[in-house]
Amino acid sequence: MATNIPGLRGRTGLCDQIQHNKFHPDLRGPLAAAHSRTDPVTGDTYNFNLAFGRQATYRVFCISASTGETTILATISGGPILGAYLHSFMLTENYVVLCIFDSYLAKGGMKMLWTRNILDAMEFHPDRTNKWLVIDRRQGKGLVGIYESDPFFAFHPINAWEQPSETDPGKTDIIADIPCYKNLDVLQRFYYDNLKGTSPTALNYVGDNASRGRAQLVRWKLPNVANTTIPVTSPLGKAERIFTAPSSNTVELPTFNPRYATKPSRYMYGVSDEGHSTFLDGLIKYDSHTRTAKKWRVHAHSRARLSSCRILRGGRRMRGYCCVWCLMA
Repeated sequence: MATNIPGLRGRTGLCDQIQHNKFHPDLRGPLAAAHSRTDPVTGDTYNFNLAFGRQATYRVFCISASTGETTILATISGGPILGAYLHSFMLTENYVVLCIFDSYLAKGGMKMLWTRNILDAMEFHPDRTNKWLVIDRRQGKGLVGIYESDPFFAFHPINAWEQPSETDPGKTDIIADIPCYKNLDVLQRFYYDNLKGTSPTALNYVGDNASRGRAQLVRWKLPNVANTTIPVTSPLGKAERIFTAPSSNTVELPTFNPRYATKPSRYMYGVSDEGHSTFLDGLIKYDSHTRTAKKWRVHAHSRARLSSCRILRGGRRMRGYCCVWCLMA
């Protein structure tokens, strides 16, 4: 995500993780999210830095848009926390939310030294649970919530927001929309031979095998967040599924009206994967209230690889305009 912070060029994502120690000397780890998050009001940029060692350490930090100063909001290590590949994370009005997906880096990350890449060092364990970390970003309270859920992998959480707790008026529920993959097969699908329509190995991800690499949109709830500091060894809360959309109605490379960042959002826009291509095969607008989708697809158009979908500013929420960038195969 591009930033406008003094002294910060371009991005603070995975490609620039080695530069994090220029922002703060404690940000020494080799990994970070590929997509940082920006506060829609202040323009402050958020990300995390993951360091390996005897225990994995996540340092969640903020870079002020007005001063360029970097503040570490929380340093989280020990307990149930393991190092994993996290492509992105979530931001609400008052919290940073990390979901540690079941994409753990084997041997505490040391396996990367002999695989020489991240993918072959990643392991999925269906008997483990995802861990969700809630970090206060307003009052310096650090870790204020830790939850677990069924294991899954994800690339792009869409949006997250807060609402009053349904069971405790003094606490907060966090709602998050995430396209979820049931394992890491989607990463193997992205090898070139598996994307070519003429390749025999592409058959491993189409037809009856299509579900191996397709996501399902899940709306999650983290109930009863209390804005008080807790240790990482605290009892784990349970992340709850509110609903799960079928793969045919799931949005990937998602976006939404940016005016609703950190607020309840109804519509999501992106690309679809309905099995009509070895990769992506259409555009989709999903309505989370009616749980229905509107789709655009033209036969044989999949030679245009849909690379991103953006909402043009200025359109009303109910009318939103969509602009698509395509990469020609």
